[in-house]
Amino acid sequence: TLGKFLMFNIGFLVRILTGFKLESYQRIIIKGWLVKNYSMTIAGRGFSKSFAFSHFCYLYLLMNPGKHIVMVAPTFRSSRRIVENIDDWSRRRGRGGDPGGALLRQTFAGDMIKKPDMYKIEFSNGSSITALPLGDPDRLRGFRCSVLGIDEGLMIPQVTIDNVLKPFLFAVPTEEVM
Repeated sequence: TLGKFLMFNIGFLVRILTGFKLESYQRIIIKGWLVKNYSMTIAGRGFSKSFAFSHFCYLYLLMNPGKHIVMVAPTFRSSRRIVENIDDWSRRRGRGGDPGGALLRQTFAGDMIKKPDMYKIEFSNGSSITALPLGDPDRLRGFRCSVLGIDEGLMIPQVTIDNVLKPFLFAVPTEEVM
């Protein structure tokens, strides 16, 4: 019952995990991403797409144990910003009696992993989010994920999306009914 309540009240959940108060349009966008399998968001500069996607990532991973998100963008700076936002929010100090990001921090399995070609946060429920550079698409082969986030998708060639990024998505085998 609590899980259903929190899933229905995304703004409340974000508020208790990070201390942020989402605008109504941000709550609607994140909720849409959480309930749909395929989403494309087209909006102008400053619409907080990356901000909202950062919130979506940790919410999705907390509600779906064992899932993995891979974030790619034409520049590594863009993709790692999503993961850095989550880590920064978990270290955020609240004002007054607000715990800030302390509750979000408690869901992490450890500190963020920073490598020159990968940023990763692992959660204690077995989920993770990984930011990868798209510089040389051939170096990306072999990664698997449940959710693929593509930032600034129009700047990525369609052949790279079809031949390199889409294979990241794996199908979970269905359990046979006896």
